Amino acid sequence: MSRSARTTIRSLAPESLKALWRRLRRAEAAGDRPSRPWATPGSFGAMVADRKQWLFETLPPDAASYHYDIFAKVSQKRLARRLGLSVARDYVERAPLAEALATVERLGLERFALKPDSSHNAVGFRRIVRVGDGYHDLGSGKRGSLRWLERSLRREVAARGRADAWVVEELLMPPDGPDAPVEDYKFYCFGGVTEIILHKWPAPNGVGTQRNWYARDWSPIVVSVRGPGEGVPRAPLAGAQLVDVAERAASRLCYPFIRMDLYDTSRGVVFGEFTPGPGLINAFTDAWSERLRLRWLEAEAALRERIRSGELVPLAAATTEAQTDGHDP
Repeated sequence: MSRSARTTIRSLAPESLKALWRRLRRAEAAGDRPSRPWATPGSFGAMVADRKQWLFETLPPDAASYHYDIFAKVSQKRLARRLGLSVARDYVERAPLAEALATVERLGLERFALKPDSSHNAVGFRRIVRVGDGYHDLGSGKRGSLRWLERSLRREVAARGRADAWVVEELLMPPDGPDAPVEDYKFYCFGGVTEIILHKWPAPNGVGTQRNWYARDWSPIVVSVRGPGEGVPRAPLAGAQLVDVAERAASRLCYPFIRMDLYDTSRGVVFGEFTPGPGLINAFTDAWSERLRLRWLEAEAALRERIRSGELVPLAAATTEAQTDGHDP
């Protein structure tokens, strides 16, 4: 067996799904197929990795392109607004980092979120509150000037090859406390029905995050080879509303599977991002990998019927909507 095929789940986790899938295909071509079910043709992981082919085989070309090209944050927000989702207010769209921070200074923003326009795994994402003459990073607990913030961000994204295009937006606040990061709820939706919910929140020491997994009814579940989540499971007070918002939006999209991130905030449920190809696909147990594969097939059949009958008309770019260039993470 080759060295690549012996690589452990833990060491594979930081890779993007696309890079991981290329490696698996090379191993398979060499006759060295890994034994994990998510790595084999027809598995849930394979279906997610090959979603572009599915979209262009199933949808009209304009709708397929519209559904596939949603990697840029600006594109995602436009789609979210079109679906009736509440989104964070924009201060800057797709500006170079130096220009984005100059706008922060010019507007005198006291609270804001800053992120690359095309990124994933929270790379380059900062939640900032102005304190005196400095800027406090709610994630790391560190404080400094805007120049310090710029240097820190450039170091972080330098190795990722991301374009120098940044978004500055409203800093969302939790429903029950000021100056604290909002908690992130990720809904794994199949055909508009939630199968799994991933809850992420900042670790107590401010470094990294903790997570728990839930079923649609917010009962705790174990879906990962890494075992149970961290901390005490706790469903949000707005749990039913979060599920409803996710499912209503997902049911209008032409994906057998989509992960939708939502925030529970001081002004209600707010959209975070769409992730058609999320990480952690390689961390599901064999039983859950098979369950999700079956959910994909069920959702795929139902989606094709809804499109055939005219019940669902695939969304395509509106004539007045400017298209932005994204790239597959």
